[in-house]
Amino acid sequence: MKVDGAADQRFDPVRSSEAAARHLARARSVLGSWPLAVAAYNHGLAGIARARAAVGSDSLDDIIRGYSGPGFRFASRNFYAEFLAAAHVARNAAFYFPGLKPVPMLQYVVRPGDSLWKIARRHRVSVRALVVANNLGRTPLQRGQRLIIRL
Repeated sequence: MKVDGAADQRFDPVRSSEAAARHLARARSVLGSWPLAVAAYNHGLAGIARARAAVGSDSLDDIIRGYSGPGFRFASRNFYAEFLAAAHVARNAAFYFPGLKPVPMLQYVVRPGDSLWKIARRHRVSVRALVVANNLGRTPLQRGQRLIIRL
């Protein structure tokens, strides 16, 4: 899929992570705290700003307990806690998933003349593995596009 003549990068794990980090950093600078910034990732910057103003507090705990605005339901109330839980599990993966072997991966930047077949052959993986790992559809590869290759 192309958006405004450029390759759609929403499914690029690196570029989408970079965009998420920029979004979170901006939310942190506007809202003044990481808990509020993470909550805003789900509920929106303006939504959390409204909730903070309505409750009269910068504490996410106060907002969760005291705000009942539109759309601030289960997902918004629990997003920060779920974020912390996911971070904890990621840091302690060996404890939660004993015996799970990490999958070696590398990042590949598409060059002129590359095709999925050529990249797969060069790295001894299947085309299907490339398509699945990068959520690729039928769109042609774009020069500079970043791919994850699970070895």
